[in-house]
Amino acid sequence: MDYQDAIERYTQGACHVFAVASVRKHGGRFLIVEDSEETWWEFDDDSVQDAVVHVYAVHDTPDGPIARDIRGDRPLDAVLEDVKAFFDVYEPYCRHDETLHDLMDLCDGDHERSTDMEPPLCGFDESDLKEAGKWVDWLPFIETPHRVSAEPLAEPTVEVSPAPAMMG
Repeated sequence: MDYQDAIERYTQGACHVFAVASVRKHGGRFLIVEDSEETWWEFDDDSVQDAVVHVYAVHDTPDGPIARDIRGDRPLDAVLEDVKAFFDVYEPYCRHDETLHDLMDLCDGDHERSTDMEPPLCGFDESDLKEAGKWVDWLPFIETPHRVSAEPLAEPTVEVSPAPAMMG
């Protein structure tokens, strides 16, 4: 898989896997972006779970927190514009400071969740995290939120199965 394939995989179905791998390596938390105009699930009490558009890892740096995905780092205040432009979402909103437990509540799999809704994000396992971790290692960890990560010279060698067809 080359970098363009990785961008496709980790922006169209497995962004949360990249985010978990990044938080494992650098510490941090998650920023979950949802689309207020697209409902994923309606609960019996008439509340809703909006569609998940993208998940970023949030890392603290000396210059403040950054949001990281396969495309690099950006200041937190640039996330909504990034989502609008890259994912073509008109009304995104962010769930800040989410924990791994919060994120796993939105993922399919054999773990306990706090609701009975059909999860909007695909499940993953250690092999998925290992593959994503190769790309996390490939992107340099930038110590400032004012630069986007530069592409290194050599791409990692990663063999993966196709990503599920889901947003995020």
